Amino acid sequence: MSEGNSARPMAGRCCFGWLDWHTGFFIASIEVQHYNLFQVANIGSQSISYMKYPLLKIAVVAGLCAGAGTASAQTADSSAASGRWYVGAGAGLHHYYSINRPYNQLKPAYVQVGYTIKPRVALQAEIQYGRRLQENRESGEVDGELYDFYYKEDTRSTAVTVMARFSRSRPQRHLQFDWLLGLAVVRGTVRESSTRTSATQTDTYNYHPITATEPHLVGGIGLRYLMGPHWAIGTEILVSKNLQIPPISIWGLAPGAGANIGVSYLLK
Repeated sequence: MSEGNSARPMAGRCCFGWLDWHTGFFIASIEVQHYNLFQVANIGSQSISYMKYPLLKIAVVAGLCAGAGTASAQTADSSAASGRWYVGAGAGLHHYYSINRPYNQLKPAYVQVGYTIKPRVALQAEIQYGRRLQENRESGEVDGELYDFYYKEDTRSTAVTVMARFSRSRPQRHLQFDWLLGLAVVRGTVRESSTRTSATQTDTYNYHPITATEPHLVGGIGLRYLMGPHWAIGTEILVSKNLQIPPISIWGLAPGAGANIGVSYLLK
C-alpha cells in the first residue's frame, strides 16, 4: 500500500481602502481566501478524497472618521442649508457699459447678503460703490497770456445687484460651482470742472452734473471653496447687458464685465 499527500496552498488577497471625500470616512477592505484543501490517499487502484474544506472568505470593512476638522469642513455653508441667511464681503471690479456718460466703473470693494431658499438655490444682493477721477493738466496761451489749465472729471457710481445662485455641486463637496443670473441697477453721477490760472488771475468753471440710472441684465459663474460649516471663500465672473440700449447694432450688443473675490459667512 502506498500513501501520498497533496495540498493546494492558501491564497490571500488584501485590498486597501479608498478615501471617500463626500463623507469624510476611510473605507478599508481586507479579503482573505482559503481555497479548497485536498488530502488524497491512494489505496491500491482507488483514490479517496477527504478533508475537503469549503471556500473561506473574510471581508472586513472599517469606517474611520477623518477627523473633526475634515468632518466639519464637509458640512454645508450657505448653499447647503435652507432658510438661513449669509453675509459676505470682498474686493471687486465692475464696468457697466453705457453709450453716454456717466461711464460707471465700480471698485474696489463690495458687501453682500443672501438667503438660501433650497439647498442648491439662494437669492443674494450685493451693493458696490465706486469712484473714478480723471485729471488733465496742460499749458497754453490765451490772448498773449500764458495759462495753466486743469480739468477734472469725477464720476461716482453705486450698483445694487440682485441675483439667483444655482449650485451645480453636491452640498457636501468642498468645491462648489454656481450659475448666477440677476439684475443690477446702476446709478452714476459725473461732475466736471475746469480751472485756468495765469500770473494775474484764476478762473474756475463748474459744469452741470450728469446723472443717469440704468438697469443691467447680469449673469455669470461662481466658484466657492468651503472652509468649514460657516466660512467659504469664492470668486464670481460676470457679464452684463445694458437694458436701455436696444441690441440693434454693435453698440447695443457690447457687454459690460466684472469679477470679484471674497468670503462669506453662514449665520447660525
